[in-house]
Amino acid sequence: KIAGELHDRIVQNLNLAKLRLGEIQEIISHNNLNCPINEINGLISQTIEDIRSLIFEISPPILQELGFNA
Repeated sequence: KIAGELHDRIVQNLNLAKLRLGEIQEIISHNNLNCPINEINGLISQTIEDIRSLIFEISPPILQELGFNA
């Protein structure tokens, strides 16, 4: 259940934040704000990957295949 909540809430919100950040980046691509936006985008991407790894550690697929739920 925890793994599902992490995926359904946090990862989805971070993906939406990345999408919106990309929209902002397109609007302001002509000035110096691109560098901080790229850094923020990278941090969000790394956070998403970290959470996905944590989800896998909390609820490995083999446990679900065996009928166990985390």
